Amino acid sequence: MTAIVGYTDGATMVVGADSLSTSGCEAIVLPDPKVWRAGDVLMGGSGSLRALQVARYGLCAPSARSGDVGPMEGLYRWANDYRNMLHTLRTPVDGKDDPALYVLIGWRGAFYEVQGSGGIVSFPGAIGATGCGGPEARAAIWALIQPLPSAYVVGFAPRLLVQRGLEAAAAFNTHVRGPFHYVEMAL
Repeated sequence: MTAIVGYTDGATMVVGADSLSTSGCEAIVLPDPKVWRAGDVLMGGSGSLRALQVARYGLCAPSARSGDVGPMEGLYRWANDYRNMLHTLRTPVDGKDDPALYVLIGWRGAFYEVQGSGGIVSFPGAIGATGCGGPEARAAIWALIQPLPSAYVVGFAPRLLVQRGLEAAAAFNTHVRGPFHYVEMAL
């Protein structure tokens, strides 16, 4: 299990992840980050390690083509390529033919989740998250960016907000653990 969370302030986009992998009662801290940058796309995966490796090392990042109406078309192509690659490899994932991987994608200033079924969720606003610790991380960042009385307003850098979100997820979810890894880019 894991927490992948992203935040953008409109100028910078950051995606961060924890390092824990669980299987039954076993917990392993992974040496490889679950987040990566591929061109102008930030990505992070939660779920099957095999499916994560296929997504990270076996595919190009989502991309726009001339004639696309918006980023969803590039995301749909990527999700289909990903599912086709797993099917071609005929590698059962977690004892099933269907992969259990959710990928958070930060692209063109917005966040999307590609689900194991290939479905795509577009997150409203500046925060996106996936994994079992995703709700805690999103809630923590949301709480930190809400307007406060002017005497209390303190600016937070995007990476610090993602870090605080991951720390909240680790504090309240036993399937989330550091060290944390981050990827970021200017928009």
